[in-house]
Amino acid sequence: MSAPFNIIEKAKQLRDELNYHSKKYYIDDDPEISDFEYDMKLRELSEIEAEYPELKTPDSPVQRIGSTPLEKFGIVKHLVPMMSLSNALNQGEFLDFHSRVVKKTGLHNIKYSIEPKFDGIAVTLIYENGIFIKAATRGDGQQGEDITENVKTIKTVPLRLEREINGIFEARGEVIISKKNFEILNTEREQEKEDPFANPRNAAGGSLRQLDSAITAARPLETYIYGVGQTPYQYESFAEMFDDLKSLGFRINDLHRFHLSCDEVWEVFIEYMKKREDLPYEIDGAVAKVNDFSLHEKLGYTSKAPRWAVAIKFPAQEETTMIRDIMVQVGRTGVLTPVAILEPVKISGAVIQRATLHNMDEIERKDIKIGDRVFVQRSGDVIPKIVKVVKSARTGNEKEFLMPETCPSCLEKIVKDKNQAAYRCVNASCPAQIKEKIRHFASKGAFDIDGFGEKIISQLVDKGLLREYSDIFVLEKDELSALERMGEKSAVNILKAIENSKNQSLDVLIYSLGIRHIGKQASEVIASVFKNMEDFMSAGEEELTAIDGIGIEAAKSIIEFFGNLANRKIIENLFAVNLKINNPEFSKEKKTASFSGKIFVVTGKTQGYKRADIEKIIRDTGGKFSKSISKKTDYLLAGENPGSKLKKAEELGIEIVDIDFLISRI
Repeated sequence: MSAPFNIIEKAKQLRDELNYHSKKYYIDDDPEISDFEYDMKLRELSEIEAEYPELKTPDSPVQRIGSTPLEKFGIVKHLVPMMSLSNALNQGEFLDFHSRVVKKTGLHNIKYSIEPKFDGIAVTLIYENGIFIKAATRGDGQQGEDITENVKTIKTVPLRLEREINGIFEARGEVIISKKNFEILNTEREQEKEDPFANPRNAAGGSLRQLDSAITAARPLETYIYGVGQTPYQYESFAEMFDDLKSLGFRINDLHRFHLSCDEVWEVFIEYMKKREDLPYEIDGAVAKVNDFSLHEKLGYTSKAPRWAVAIKFPAQEETTMIRDIMVQVGRTGVLTPVAILEPVKISGAVIQRATLHNMDEIERKDIKIGDRVFVQRSGDVIPKIVKVVKSARTGNEKEFLMPETCPSCLEKIVKDKNQAAYRCVNASCPAQIKEKIRHFASKGAFDIDGFGEKIISQLVDKGLLREYSDIFVLEKDELSALERMGEKSAVNILKAIENSKNQSLDVLIYSLGIRHIGKQASEVIASVFKNMEDFMSAGEEELTAIDGIGIEAAKSIIEFFGNLANRKIIENLFAVNLKINNPEFSKEKKTASFSGKIFVVTGKTQGYKRADIEKIIRDTGGKFSKSISKKTDYLLAGENPGSKLKKAEELGIEIVDIDFLISRI
């Protein structure tokens, strides 16, 4: 039966759209639709071509893999094709895959391996007689881009294997940038007035596609190996192959699991999904493979993917939607934050209807307008954010957003900070500010009052029962019980939590006050210098700026805060409700002042030490910590994958040291 005209037109439309978006994703590193939307279009075209084989064309995305390599790099023909994987978007589709494996092999006790699916750039690494000779991207699966010189700069790629292997050995894996290094890289780019990368995958891809390998060398790229291409060995299983890859010196992910049943694979997939946000790198699913290599030949391949493996995808974390409107929220310091009201969109199982826009500078930088179609990203419980605008979708009916002239909460006139992007309400009695201040005071990291959340605080402020922090500690059971959805038992539990929160350290109290520019770390440093709250409140600018990490702006903010008699009264009222404030930081014995007055800057990753640990060692030995390189810097402590700070330090003639130098002088 020949295809109806409307089906022919639909197939053509889908092919054109998919080829366009494939180029935007693989070639330009500038996607306009999410992975999920692309997968849905590809599936629709695949179903049409399956029903009407005469509609298959050589340029159909269903028939090929990935992209055409960029012409500026040399071309490498793959020794063994780098095939993509078929997808399972839910448990039912994974069970369908398992059923096909069982049917094809005639075996019911199939064992699988499973591994995280990295959201990075697939590469192949070629070794000859144990020496690294070439690297290439996947490209279109048959040939890819020659990225040998760039890959040589990646420290996790062994240039010589741990044992000599006769002939060609080809390892395959993923090039990634960790979440932490991605944030550092984007911060540095913004400081250099360069556009930040949209996500770690784009950052890894952009770093690999540099003609100047020195630029790649400065980027914090990493590799994880998960397979082989051409090899002189005949492995019997993935378990054996991974053991051998590790012995050869390759970096292997430690979350691989082997010899699993179908049900166990799904259990591990759920485990990955739960761990996802805590992992140091981005993953977008898992890959399940038939563990026994002898079954691979029997299962065979489709034109683009092996029948013995499947990619199980997580629910999408990034989607496109439309901005319906932009409203303004008032924070605890009076800062007005624009928030996008979105056409509801489901991301990672949650319906997202809002995304922060941070400030007017951010809106102008990203050219965001009401009515725009945008990419929205959600990571764990972090507030969703708009990644970028799909400008090609604009109709001309979009509207520019203007910051209001009066506060939406108290209607007082707002002011623009001279040296910042912020617009601010300066009315200390603004209800929105009071709610946010008390929410911060009761939050984790501050007084951590269990059960005393945003909705309860909002009701208490609206009823006039909360005006300042001390009011929390004189609340009555009847007042709490009268709130919406609040019974007597819940009220009793909250009162217990309030009473238990009265015993706090000085750094927690300082942080809880919400002084501008004084975060958790700064509060800890301040508490190590001043014995009590009275000493801190009476400190002058010179004394404050002498503290490591406290600059002029922070010092002025502290002085301004305590110079306000209303704030001093608030603190006086807090102590009147019998708070017990201790200061263990001040009572600790200080180590020898080996680096008294010396200024350190830290860059790169140091094995076995967190950044906070290093900063504490520097402070405890009399040194000072700075975030940026200057002529005043005495030492740059450089770890693995140092950023642009290393080059600047070399230019300024600053002494470059490692963690051993620091530890040896404790």
